[in-house]
Amino acid sequence: MNKSNTQKTGKSGYEIRLDVLNRALDMADGKYHQANEALRYEAEKTSKIFYQTAPDNRVEDALQIAEKLYKFVEAK
Repeated sequence: MNKSNTQKTGKSGYEIRLDVLNRALDMADGKYHQANEALRYEAEKTSKIFYQTAPDNRVEDALQIAEKLYKFVEAK
């Protein structure tokens, strides 16, 4: 018996893409916060009161990550 992807997972293509995008957003957000923590740690280590935060490219990063993840999911 040949089942479609929707029957196996119970999710539509839209839901799968949304899940991939949400995971990519989480990954980009984590990367951004990790970079800021590293900058904060370095500032504390050198006794700096002020420091520049990491550039906020989370949306662009998330879209790139999502594209890579979706290509992986799409491959057979």
